Amino acid sequence: PVIPHNRNTQLTLNSTNDSSKLIMKADTILEKKKENRKIISVPEVLIKRKNILAQRIEIEEEDVNVSFYDNGIIDNDTISVFQNNELIINKKRVSLIPLTFPIHLDNINPIQEIIAVAENLGDIPPNTSLMVITTSKKRYEVSIVSDEQTNAKVILILKPKNKSKLIVEHF
Repeated sequence: PVIPHNRNTQLTLNSTNDSSKLIMKADTILEKKKENRKIISVPEVLIKRKNILAQRIEIEEEDVNVSFYDNGIIDNDTISVFQNNELIINKKRVSLIPLTFPIHLDNINPIQEIIAVAENLGDIPPNTSLMVITTSKKRYEVSIVSDEQTNAKVILILKPKNKSKLIVEHF
């Protein structure tokens, strides 16, 4: 029998012995993939507070920049930002000068979760900021509101124009 394999290749089995070797090889590959994945524990601030979905955005490009500005009056709001539970911005004051970082989406990681955490309430509660997501062709703006009980979550989803390019592995 012929068993389709990832990356447009095929493996041909000549006997049941080959079949058991293939299963053992697949198990080894899966274990290596698991070993190579970065294990990130969920930070306490993301567990103790509610993570309110501010917006879900479908992006057609793989590379985006995410920037945070103070929204409205500059009132000493300080935030931390997590991307997929990993700390990206740590206790920085938002202002007219953006706090910016890049994100790459691809067929292996087509979904990225960004969570903004209020580190303080500034001079005028609640903590507010403007998240600006830019690609080479589009700009998205999301008003972020967080406080000591809630975080603001934005989900980016890769939806390329040519959907045949998106191949999501299910391991």
